[in-house]
Amino acid sequence: MSPERIEYFSKLIVKRVAEGITSRDDLKKECIMAGMTDNERSGVFHSWGGLLMLLCQRGFLNYKVQEKKEFILCPSYIPMQKEAAQIEQARRYFTNFAPATIKDASYYFKWTQAYTKKIMKNLPLLNLQINGKDYFHLSKIRSNYPDIPHCIFLAGFDQLMLGYQKTESIYLPKEYLRGIYTLTGIIQPAILLDGKVIGKWKKDKTRLVIVLFQSVSSQGKMCIANESELLWDDIKKIEWVR
Repeated sequence: MSPERIEYFSKLIVKRVAEGITSRDDLKKECIMAGMTDNERSGVFHSWGGLLMLLCQRGFLNYKVQEKKEFILCPSYIPMQKEAAQIEQARRYFTNFAPATIKDASYYFKWTQAYTKKIMKNLPLLNLQINGKDYFHLSKIRSNYPDIPHCIFLAGFDQLMLGYQKTESIYLPKEYLRGIYTLTGIIQPAILLDGKVIGKWKKDKTRLVIVLFQSVSSQGKMCIANESELLWDDIKKIEWVR
């Protein structure tokens, strides 16, 4: 696909989103009507993101926070110098993903640990130790969060799994790593129970399959079942696999 065609369809997609055409399928129809070929369509609307993901990465579009694939325009912003932007990214990371290690941040940003440390020096980071390792954060960490459910169904490729170096994660026990991260690069939808991954899930029409990595008490299973009822109203059977 030539640079000229990429620019043409990039502008068309952004314009259509501004006009209220926001779903992936409708944007594809608009591009086809504008003369997009089959080969171009396979690249622009590739299942792993394609041009739509690139437009999001470049600050033109945002994904809507929902299951259906829809987009909105990015708010206007003032360009920043590279290092200032990276400091701001790190500030947001250590506010929202914290507590996190230097390895976690380096993994997330694809920076060297030396460069991560350099950026971190610009932030008023607080330090705490978990299992003998140094973790850093900016937001206040409380001992109790009553608003967080005991059970959380994470999506596939969930940010809670992607935001940390997988062998360092305080949420994912190392012995369960391969149950979530497959050798083909897929990150399975996990089940978080009281802050730890204890299994994964798969919904097949009206059947919910729960694969447990460890023994779970009857109270824990009840918590998982209750949370699934809050998420879906069409489940007729829960299948437990150990």
